Amino acid sequence: MRQVIQSGGKSPPVAPAHIELGALLCEWNDLDSAAEHLNIGIELSQRTANQLILSDGYRTLAMVQLAWVNPRRPFPRSEKPTCWRIAAR
Repeated sequence: MRQVIQSGGKSPPVAPAHIELGALLCEWNDLDSAAEHLNIGIELSQRTANQLILSDGYRTLAMVQLAWVNPRRPFPRSEKPTCWRIAAR
């Protein structure tokens, strides 16, 4: 994915690679990097109005944001929040 991103630059066809890399980084609990790639992917996919890619990007970004701060159901200090624990709740 990183090769596709590097070779494609900021062209809209690279949006799915950013979204998928963001989802993978979310799974690895690298939330800052995940949000960065998801935001780039969302921005690029808005240029093409690809609703499927946009919805994947927004859904995963929402999980990242919930993993950062979840005021209604905070995680115990011993439990590190991840995107997939958030999705399971």
